[in-house]
Amino acid sequence: MADLNRDGLGDIVVGSPYEDLAKADAGQVTVIPGRRSGALGTGAYSFSQDTAGVPGASEAYDYFGATVSAGDINKDGKPELFVGAPGENNHTGAVWMFPGAGSRPTATGSRLFTASSVGLTQHDSTYLGGNGLLWVI
Repeated sequence: MADLNRDGLGDIVVGSPYEDLAKADAGQVTVIPGRRSGALGTGAYSFSQDTAGVPGASEAYDYFGATVSAGDINKDGKPELFVGAPGENNHTGAVWMFPGAGSRPTATGSRLFTASSVGLTQHDSTYLGGNGLLWVI
């Protein structure tokens, strides 16, 4: 949970690493805004590697959404959303950063961090971004 839209309410960030999109277990992340009243789910939105503006593309067994985190790392008052996909690039893994924007994180300007981009050797089972509970689910 994180207040991604800065309305004082916790938003629920749901990683669905086993979500089958165009590919098996490609994964996605859904954000469900917090509500004071009314139906939960109103205004929900999702990101995947197939979302316009998101670097890369969904591949089978990427497990995008295995880990999620949020925080205002650049101190601009707009929290960023971070999404891990441990299966990306033959289980080397990757992390996406969705920048905070007006009322929620956006795919525009999102960035992809791979093992080599952060100084790690890119090889099978690095799992950059972490497994979370992936193997337990």
